[in-house]
Amino acid sequence: MPPGDFLSHRSRRNFKRAQQALEAGKFEELKQFALSCVSDAPQIEDGWFMLAEAYANLGLNQEGIILVNDGLERFPDKYHLKVQRCKFLMGLGRRQECLQQVQELLSLGEPDIWSINVLAKILDMLDEVSLARPLYQRACELNPDNPKNWIGLAVCERHCGEFEQAIEHLRRALKIKPDHAHALWILSSLRKATPSDNSIEQMQSALSAGHKSPLEQAYLGYGLGKEFEDCEMWDDAFAAVKTAGEARRISRPYDHRKNQDLVESVISSYDKAELDKPAVGSDSNEPIFIVGMPRSGTTLVERILGSHSDVFAAGELRQLALAVQQMTDGGGGSVLDADQIKRSTQLDFHQLGETYIASTRPRTGDSPRFTDKLPINYLYQGIIARALPNAKIIHLRRNPLDTCWSNFKVFFGDLFEYSYDLADTAAYYVLYDRLLHHWREVMPDRFVEVEYESLIENPEAETRRLLQYCELPWQDQCLDFHRSKATVTTASSVQVRQPIYKSSLQRWKYFEAGLQPAKEIFDAAGIDY
Repeated sequence: MPPGDFLSHRSRRNFKRAQQALEAGKFEELKQFALSCVSDAPQIEDGWFMLAEAYANLGLNQEGIILVNDGLERFPDKYHLKVQRCKFLMGLGRRQECLQQVQELLSLGEPDIWSINVLAKILDMLDEVSLARPLYQRACELNPDNPKNWIGLAVCERHCGEFEQAIEHLRRALKIKPDHAHALWILSSLRKATPSDNSIEQMQSALSAGHKSPLEQAYLGYGLGKEFEDCEMWDDAFAAVKTAGEARRISRPYDHRKNQDLVESVISSYDKAELDKPAVGSDSNEPIFIVGMPRSGTTLVERILGSHSDVFAAGELRQLALAVQQMTDGGGGSVLDADQIKRSTQLDFHQLGETYIASTRPRTGDSPRFTDKLPINYLYQGIIARALPNAKIIHLRRNPLDTCWSNFKVFFGDLFEYSYDLADTAAYYVLYDRLLHHWREVMPDRFVEVEYESLIENPEAETRRLLQYCELPWQDQCLDFHRSKATVTTASSVQVRQPIYKSSLQRWKYFEAGLQPAKEIFDAAGIDY
């Protein structure tokens, strides 16, 4: 609490309410009160910090970067504001700039425990696990009684494939707080539950105890869904996932009309006439884009190609959309909107392609080729074709109901809001399917389709087809992708460290009754399953 001798009663009240909102995680309220704090008492550092926290948690990255830059003009040595600037740079997809500033902050000496945790999380998101891990280890040393520190370390270890260590540290967190929802959810993802070895009762007890936020309810519900499914308790699994999605929907609404408008804009903007124009983009042949619906096998293909000595697996890059946003003076969201898509046809596509390639450095460049495995780049296949005509595009497809169930049951954090409701998930798939048909019509020779089921049933034949399409020579290690030590930060981080398995095929049949609403939507749209 700032000194109050020179503050009005109203200002002191706003600071107090802002602090209470911050502690309660009520970020809309925090934004309201912190705005008043900065306006009424701009000389108080706390107001700037709290408003930045509100913006960060509400995803207002553009507003946030402006705020902290203004704040740093007033408080140039405010370390926490510099840390918050890194959070906003990450949110805006300015990864290279973000990494540079994180490294600059770490070079100043050991940060305080709050900064250590924030910077470690950012480094983990940047796939810089070798830098993030020692920070989490230091946090555990400084404050071993805080379960969040052990959870952060466990997440790092999960990304590295060190599952036993991750489980050990999650159990350390749960020893401190047995009903910690986030820890229980992560633990459920790290091992296959059995009727004799599971956390079902522990998660049920945590839920029944009450006083859990919607986010905590979601963590526990998705964790229960995973463990019930492992134990082949199909109806219980579906019910748990449905309840989890309902809890998450409270704070993450979904606007289907917005996605409809986006797909309409893509189809009208990147028609055959636009895509038949002479190639004017970058000459680079480095990128291999791996696209499709989430949970359709994109991570598996990335691991296969990334095992090749000529390919660097760069993960899920957001630089393409960011480059378009920068060149169209658009906002900083994670997905382009309908207006940005429309305006993108007027861009200098050569500049766009070169800007994209440059933005992937320094992570890429040491290998002749690199993969960009952001699934939703399927929306931008037309942009890729114009800006990077020599790039390869691999489009993954999976059984519609398997895709639908796999999206519905997985907690994506702040991404893919459609996935919290089954009908919304099916409706989103219909939009996706419509756009895939459009790409087949207007650019059939510019991408290759790979069926997830064919890849699982015939891995060598499909891998040979992939390498041939990418103009890469055969290497046996591509079939041993599960032995790779490279980090994996997606929802498939556990599965892709195993040899190919067939239990994921036709998984939807175990949940056929619950998936009836999705089947009806697919039937109406003429989508076979």
